[in-house]
Amino acid sequence: MEFLKFEINSCKDCYSCLRNCPTKAIKFVDDKAIIVQENCVLCGHCVNVCPQNAKRVKEDIDSVKELIKKYPDKVALSVAPSFIANFDVKSFKAFKEACMKLGFAYVEETAVGAYYVTREYHKIITSGKCNGLITTCCPAAVKYVSQHYHEAVKYLAPVVSPMVAHGKIIKHDLGDDVHVVFVGPCIAKKEEAYESGIIDYALTFEELDKMFKEKNITFSDEEEYSEEVNLARYYPITRGIIKSFVDADTDPLEALPIDGVDDINDILSDVTNLEGAFVEMNMCRGGCINGPCTLSKNSSNKNNTIVRTYVKKLKGPAFKEKDYDDIDFSYKYKKIPNPLKKPSEEEIKKILARIFIYRKEDEINCGACGYSSCREKAIAVYNDLADPEFCMPYLKNKAESISNEIIRHTPNAIVTINREGVIVDANESFFDYMRTDKRCVGHFYQDYVALPELLDALQTGQNVKSIKVYLDQSNMFCDVSITVVKEHGLAFAIFKDQTEVTLNEEKMKALRKEMIDVTDSVINKQMAAVQEIASLLGESTAEAKAALVKFKNSLKED
Repeated sequence: MEFLKFEINSCKDCYSCLRNCPTKAIKFVDDKAIIVQENCVLCGHCVNVCPQNAKRVKEDIDSVKELIKKYPDKVALSVAPSFIANFDVKSFKAFKEACMKLGFAYVEETAVGAYYVTREYHKIITSGKCNGLITTCCPAAVKYVSQHYHEAVKYLAPVVSPMVAHGKIIKHDLGDDVHVVFVGPCIAKKEEAYESGIIDYALTFEELDKMFKEKNITFSDEEEYSEEVNLARYYPITRGIIKSFVDADTDPLEALPIDGVDDINDILSDVTNLEGAFVEMNMCRGGCINGPCTLSKNSSNKNNTIVRTYVKKLKGPAFKEKDYDDIDFSYKYKKIPNPLKKPSEEEIKKILARIFIYRKEDEINCGACGYSSCREKAIAVYNDLADPEFCMPYLKNKAESISNEIIRHTPNAIVTINREGVIVDANESFFDYMRTDKRCVGHFYQDYVALPELLDALQTGQNVKSIKVYLDQSNMFCDVSITVVKEHGLAFAIFKDQTEVTLNEEKMKALRKEMIDVTDSVINKQMAAVQEIASLLGESTAEAKAALVKFKNSLKED
């Protein structure tokens, strides 16, 4: 069953989810994040940190509606006590009324189940057989321990969660044919409900809020403080389970609240830390009030205050405990095989060598790839969960190396100056073009090349596409382009050798001029010849005409 997935088209390849995933249950295929379901504990941390809102939680709204429609008088709703910090409501009575308008026949706080879970914890602690205990209310934390800290599994309290306990109580009181739906801020509860055989569906507060809005259901302003005082309503905040013990009595164990993955890893890194401790463990820092599907935008401290204030205002009688000795609240938690294969030291070294990490000091552990250390990344590569070459320092060095090689070996001369016109960098071709060496770096660039346009471009911020320049020191003609890097106050010029092209152009100009001169000479000579011929023809014609006239006249006389 898939309870959490990513919208691939919305994923922007930012790696925020991987960096915040405690089990690294995310791999990237074609630069898009995919959840590795067998590794995921459904803590929902990826949901909270995704800047693109690309995570999608399995929605059960339609299934719950269908359940209510099919069994109109047989669907109960168990409400997580953090409801008070997520909805703009003043009392559970007002909240209950709103939920019943959705069709739920019975609505009660999950704190009822939590009360009996606390009672079971107390029995274990005072049995004289317990030298350490981890609470099992948070399914994400339980799965995390079961999968990654096998030596600590024996400390998991063999007790069901408040949700399951409450489901059993509801079925005991109302009948086994009653269907139970849970609502809270947690994604992991969906999987727990699916596997419990007791809870039909687990809704998130976000889903319930959608259902309210679909039917335009609002809360009344009624404040009801006469409800039974049940300290288990403290469960969703830090130390909430501890506070649910009367007078905080967890003796003979020392109460130890642990919130968040970092603290969990810290205490479980040495299983002996659990000896003599009653560990209240939550995957979400601050407790359930900071679950991944909360509606509240308040700070953790604000929500903590809201819950504490709500519980303290209740002025009814003490919670009336019922006899549920015939309900089995026990559960035996088992080790879950860690899906990750463990590579040998030699295999880790081979993987690291692919990105030029050969020594311990080469492992900078920057975390940019999403893993906390280079070795952790190597293990992910070994398990086909990560791209071996996706390493920011490696890619940066590779890009710089390629860039430097291109700049170093290009036949074009390149020089970079700062706002003062001082050379900050230049390549070998520049040294060759200008008949200088690297000692020119740090000096005013116009001491080596007459190109005032370079400093002008830097001062105006305008790039220049093409300037024709003659370098008398090397007898070269160049085409120069200038690019300004405004944010760094730099400009660089690229000199492209155009000497051969320019000389060929000059030769062609000279050849054209010579051809024009020759053509002019030929034309002039031809015109002179024509004129001379014309002149001779003119004289000859005149003489012939005169002779013929004379002959004609002589004939007339005869």
